[in-house]
Amino acid sequence: MPPPSITWYKDAALVEVGRLSRFRQRGDGGLQISGLVPDDTGMLQCFARNAAGEAQTSTYLAVTSESPSLSCLSPPTSPPPPAPPPRTQLSPKPGAS
Repeated sequence: MPPPSITWYKDAALVEVGRLSRFRQRGDGGLQISGLVPDDTGMLQCFARNAAGEAQTSTYLAVTSESPSLSCLSPPTSPPPPAPPPRTQLSPKPGAS
């Protein structure tokens, strides 16, 4: 049996896997989306077709927030302040008054 042709849709629009850098079709036909953002929320459908017929499945993806990006952090622009000198405890000498 020939391997199926896999096509992905989001909200009934074709997902152009090769053209969109965040979308990648895995070897098993699954869809991998990098850097999810709230705009990725929607209905995802997968159609698999070959000479034997067609199968489809769908799921709803809900993205509620963006993951934090750590790539924009930069080192401090000024050095930290110097540490205070250590405190010493003064005690009277034994026998001194």
